[in-house]
Amino acid sequence: MNGIRKSLRLLIDEVTRRGGRLEVRGGGVHVQGDLPDDLLLKVHRYRRHIARSIR
Repeated sequence: MNGIRKSLRLLIDEVTRRGGRLEVRGGGVHVQGDLPDDLLLKVHRYRRHIARSIR
């Protein structure tokens, strides 16, 4: 994950800290785990940026 924006790295770290997991499948980002609504909304808002940076 070199070259990833700091804000995206912090968001991904927050997801893993809360017990979630992000997967890129079929061009989309899938979230596994029970996360609070505000965090899910952030992941949804930045899903394309996350998918591009994880690939």
